[in-house]
Amino acid sequence: MEDVRRSGCALHLGESLDGLHAAAAPVLDAEGRTVAALAVGVPADRGGISRLRRHVRALQETAGQVGGLL
Repeated sequence: MEDVRRSGCALHLGESLDGLHAAAAPVLDAEGRTVAALAVGVPADRGGISRLRRHVRALQETAGQVGGLL
């Protein structure tokens, strides 16, 4: 969990669903508590981890915007 807190995102590389890579970013409230998460997934055979990494920054920015609305 410390790596997730530090990087602001969690990566899932097919650990529970073969062939799917996913990333999630926390949505934080005004006190900095995680109240939700946004996630995106990509098929491993369609770009896999490199494609997923291209979406991480947008995912984090969107999660921050959602948190700002709370």
